[in-house]
Amino acid sequence: MLFERGILAAFARGERVRFLTLTDGSKRGTMTVHDLSEAWENLARTLRRGGPPLPRPPKGSGKEAQAKWRRQCKARKPLLSEYAMVLEVGLTGQGRLHAHVLFTGRYIKQSRLSAWAKQAGFGRVVDIREVPSGDAVAAAAYAAKLASYVSNQGKAVANLKRLSRVRIRPVRKSHGWYPGGLRKVEDELGIRKAGGSKDPGPWVLITHDGKGRAIRQKRL
Repeated sequence: MLFERGILAAFARGERVRFLTLTDGSKRGTMTVHDLSEAWENLARTLRRGGPPLPRPPKGSGKEAQAKWRRQCKARKPLLSEYAMVLEVGLTGQGRLHAHVLFTGRYIKQSRLSAWAKQAGFGRVVDIREVPSGDAVAAAAYAAKLASYVSNQGKAVANLKRLSRVRIRPVRKSHGWYPGGLRKVEDELGIRKAGGSKDPGPWVLITHDGKGRAIRQKRL
């Protein structure tokens, strides 16, 4: 629900939402959770700045060239606003890490994003697609896709521990993705009782196909 509500909240703000998949950039599939997180921070920083730093004209190029460079730097607009990211460990082969990201921001050409992702530490295989604006069914479908990656982590937890140097954090989000986060979602759904104590359940995690049909369920 955190993913779906974040998408719908972005639609309500008039923002576009895109679904991005990033891959392990190492030759042998040895990226750790720390490595992937660091690569994401590098890429996110580039996107928030509107792209890689613009090369500054060399000394002696003149005041006009320097002034033009400063104008170009100031004119750049952020390409990334808010995001929610899920880590996926492949269940076959070498168990390479993937990052699946829902994010808001401006249009980015795929070829350009691929080059920036590689510079940040990811592989060149980058898939990006837009969640149809205002389409609640599509929002539910993409949210269910990320939820399914989270629910599947049970089978890959050993790999995830192996690929983590410090701690396992399969889900990450920026502060503004859905203000209040999961706690607010629980409050809105009535899962969390008044006074802040959490309802003991039992609860069941249900993954649906975006059309109201449950395709997987798991008792929590």
